[in-house]
Amino acid sequence: MPGGSSANKAERDVRIDDCLITRDKLTVKLTVTNNSSTTYKYDVGVQFKGEIGGPSANVAIANVDDLLVPANSSKSTEASTPYTGTGDGSEYKKCQVMTASRTMS
Repeated sequence: MPGGSSANKAERDVRIDDCLITRDKLTVKLTVTNNSSTTYKYDVGVQFKGEIGGPSANVAIANVDDLLVPANSSKSTEASTPYTGTGDGSEYKKCQVMTASRTMS
């Protein structure tokens, strides 16, 4: 399919601005930029990850659902998931977009 799938386009529209780790919560701040002439609703899943070879980190995913981004604009948001580990959260070293999709609104 020319131009790739809608999911690939949605993933390119997402920028992670910050990953915050506290004792009770993992939070991602992100910006979605819609450069098209159509308004879209975005769903984004972000996974918090540990370092390869580092301490084991539980699977942690924060989701953004139905973020409405008007045509030719950007919208910032954040999503959180509870910290379920037993330490201070230092086992998490990064976060990355795991899934992203968009539907016309």
